[in-house]
Amino acid sequence: IINTSLNYTIEQWQFVPSIISEVESLSYEEASRALKENSHDHHSTLFHLKNFSEQQRRLREQNGAINVQTQEMDIRVSLETQIEINVLNNRLDSRILVSEMMILFNSLAAKFFAANKIPALYRHQSFPNQLDQTNIHNLYQTSGEEISKNYHLLRSLPQTKLTAEPLPHYSLGVPCYIQITSPLRRYADMVLQRQIIYFLNHNKFLYSKDEIEYSVFSTVSRIKDIKLLERQRQKYWLMKYLENRIKNCGSSKYPLTYPAIVLEANADSSKSLVQITQFGFRQRINLPSYYQIGDEVILNLMSVDTWNRTARFQVKRD
Repeated sequence: IINTSLNYTIEQWQFVPSIISEVESLSYEEASRALKENSHDHHSTLFHLKNFSEQQRRLREQNGAINVQTQEMDIRVSLETQIEINVLNNRLDSRILVSEMMILFNSLAAKFFAANKIPALYRHQSFPNQLDQTNIHNLYQTSGEEISKNYHLLRSLPQTKLTAEPLPHYSLGVPCYIQITSPLRRYADMVLQRQIIYFLNHNKFLYSKDEIEYSVFSTVSRIKDIKLLERQRQKYWLMKYLENRIKNCGSSKYPLTYPAIVLEANADSSKSLVQITQFGFRQRINLPSYYQIGDEVILNLMSVDTWNRTARFQVKRD
């Protein structure tokens, strides 16, 4: 429960056991429409939540947070010949609202765990060294092609680590952080939810530090395996989609073309990395040496091997 002033400044917050009773479920697109339409039933509620979330975002940025927009592929399959692929619009005000609420809940939960010395595992991202920090802020502030800039920005950030101590999270701009908002998706979040609920009800810990570490670390490798399978599944259906596009073109002498952004430009014999903007999909291809990072390139789709989840592209010649 969070109490705020009229200008959305947090005045008081507390954790209490609670039950959510769902009244209505809105998609991100529906919520964005509600924010734009004053007559919508949920406009007022979402409007205040949006203002509150923007306030939290500004505070994080003042503390050094780096907010990076990435492309995320959304694939929907009804039949093998009916595949719909879109790039999610992460700039939707409703998506930003939910993201900020999640970060706020996780950071306040981390403060609660730390203040009450409740065993937990925190997510820590260290501050870069001075040279790396200068490079990160230069990337963040330099104007230029956003996709390539964000790619290199994310690669420049220190790796996030799990720790039993409440340490800062650099890119989120918060003093401490845990993941607890997705108990249906991550088992470790469910463990921490159980831990906080038990503490609120009994004023003691359900799990010891060792039990928490075992529960979380034992799932890390499985989560990596699941993410790998998710990427492979996405790639398979993307290849199937491209294969269908080629078949539908029939005997056309003009190949399918797709714009892409250069992420890594290799002058030697190794292949360069590009991101196909229509899908948010990355592919290594041979590029002429004059292409630089951030350049747009038009690719011809030459062939697809669905079984091996690979596609062959060539640079379109003028």
